[in-house]
Amino acid sequence: MEVEVFFSPGAFKEIFLFSGRFANNSIPSDDWKEVYGFLVGKVVNRSGKECLLIKKMVPMIHGEKTEVYFNDEDYALSESIIEEIYNLGLFICGWYHTHPGFGLFLSKTDIINQLGFQSAFNDSVAVVFDFKKLTDTNNGLKVFRLSDISKGVDSAFEEVPYQIDTSESNQSFIGRSLANISMKYSEGEPSYLIKEAAEILKDTGDIKDLLGDLDENTNISEKISLEDLEPINFEDLKPINFGDLEPIPKKFHSLPTLEDLELIPLKKDYNPNDGNGYYELTRNYSENDSEIRALRERINYAKKNEEPTGYFMIKLANILIKKSISINEALNYLESAEDEFKATEDSWGLATAKCELGLFYEERGDYMTALNNFESALKLLEELDDNISQIKIINNIGNVHLKLKEYDAAFSNYKKSYYRSRDINFQFGIISSLNNVVDVLLFLKNYKLANDILKGNLDYFIRAGNDFGISITYSKFGKLYYAFGQNYYDLSMKYFENAVEVKTSGGYHKEMIDDLIFMAKIHSESSRVKLAENFLLQGLNTARTFDLSVREGEIYNLLGEIFELSGNFDEMNNYYNLALENYKDFGKDEKIVELIEKLAKIELIYFNNNEKSLHLEHDVLDIYRNQGYQKMVAETLLRISDIHLDLGDEKSAIECLTEARHIYEDLLDEFTAEIIKEKLNSLNQLE
Repeated sequence: MEVEVFFSPGAFKEIFLFSGRFANNSIPSDDWKEVYGFLVGKVVNRSGKECLLIKKMVPMIHGEKTEVYFNDEDYALSESIIEEIYNLGLFICGWYHTHPGFGLFLSKTDIINQLGFQSAFNDSVAVVFDFKKLTDTNNGLKVFRLSDISKGVDSAFEEVPYQIDTSESNQSFIGRSLANISMKYSEGEPSYLIKEAAEILKDTGDIKDLLGDLDENTNISEKISLEDLEPINFEDLKPINFGDLEPIPKKFHSLPTLEDLELIPLKKDYNPNDGNGYYELTRNYSENDSEIRALRERINYAKKNEEPTGYFMIKLANILIKKSISINEALNYLESAEDEFKATEDSWGLATAKCELGLFYEERGDYMTALNNFESALKLLEELDDNISQIKIINNIGNVHLKLKEYDAAFSNYKKSYYRSRDINFQFGIISSLNNVVDVLLFLKNYKLANDILKGNLDYFIRAGNDFGISITYSKFGKLYYAFGQNYYDLSMKYFENAVEVKTSGGYHKEMIDDLIFMAKIHSESSRVKLAENFLLQGLNTARTFDLSVREGEIYNLLGEIFELSGNFDEMNNYYNLALENYKDFGKDEKIVELIEKLAKIELIYFNNNEKSLHLEHDVLDIYRNQGYQKMVAETLLRISDIHLDLGDEKSAIECLTEARHIYEDLLDEFTAEIIKEKLNSLNQLE
């Protein structure tokens, strides 16, 4: 069976950064150089299927424009690196090199090199990158494998499908992020350039610094052990009664009950498809806002007098974002501030702008661009020796990894932030780091430690009078008890209600979206469909009000599920299609194909519309063909063949079955191929 190839986001990024050091648009084409690196990874099991996970690219050497080769010193260094990689429970699973300006293929020399890798591990891959092929929608990278190594240098090579190993792997965002990195090459930003192995070892003398945090012999639970982290059963944790929510600050004592909770009504002309009819969550801020007007006047005055404006622009951008007036204008101000700080060599200002840009992109789901900005900010802050700001940025980096579901990387950053905070007695940093760790603990089902941390943190935030900290802790308590199942939903709901009350009082409206979604899930799973719908609609319009449209698809999809359960198929179809459009807008390929498959099934089961289902299944088939996912192509062909048979079109059914059979034979899945063969026999059409 062919091994599917996944890249960790970190490895994928390293490939682009290493290339950019020796070939980019700011370097004359005659001076471009090829680079070479090892791919480090392991074989993992995903849904019962073996996959190749590439966790890191080790940057080895650069050569000339059309070739790269090892000398004796490089071979000696390689042996040490390979030994250390094996000690970490990983292995060399291929190699990476560039063809700057020459396209994506394997030359005869490349084939000879690949023979060596596949002789050691037949599923090894060769990754080729050409930055000239990089666009907003094309990564400029291909993965290859030799078809038959027994033919030696005469072996043909074939392209291997790959994807980024993240649930948020939407290609349009990735393309834009990589294009952004490409621009940084042209600007010559040193923080975007990666050193070679020999240079790193010369600086530190330790191979572990070259490989980073790749210790596979220590699992994530062992890495996280601040205390005993063994997961416990729900019964082992006594539930906290409603009375145990005390002490709550007096101004929050009067909390809404489920019946008293006042929902913000929809406008009569509300139509979720036209972008209008938002909930009135905020004032209608405009040019009449005195704070905004004053800042704009101050910026214009400073520009006329050739005075610095960067810090004023950052402040104005933050206000525009908070009040959801003009998000594009806010981004322009942040980027202008970044440019000014670069020009004036204001390192502190540049770090501030990078941090704000990181937060901007994180909030809108562009995680790779967010990471790039946070990492640049951290590098600047390390040079400035600003420990407290470093701690905050490290937490931000952890939060991005958490959203990418890279739990080990998230925890690594939270732990770093925690110990740095403890070293300088930065109490708020300690509490914030622990609060973030709770999300990893929930993933690990370590409910006892999560509960203990949250109780201590809630006490701290109450004593400090930190309303935002209180609200975030309530939200995490809500998630904790939601994880326990329906017997704990009342308690979970109470915490989410507390969180919403505090956030509403403090004006933290956009931070309420997750609370509203979880409250909707609780109502839906408790058969309170109308309440679930209302909470989701509030979440939807909160996202719209604050220009967080990247969240809309998730909410539309949940609304579709609610109406599917209640049997309202027209509304179900409406919301599923709205979700599909949103996923397409943000390039969420995995979500797109998943939802189209669901819609095809719905048309077949609920509406008995074979033609519409067939059309949707062909859309799914086209996506899988374009992605090169052969097994998924075969599975889709089997579903299509069943629809053709229902429609009485045996000829088309046989064509689909025959193609599916050949694919399973190529995948060495003889069992499934034999079943299809028998089905073809039953149709008296076996070739």
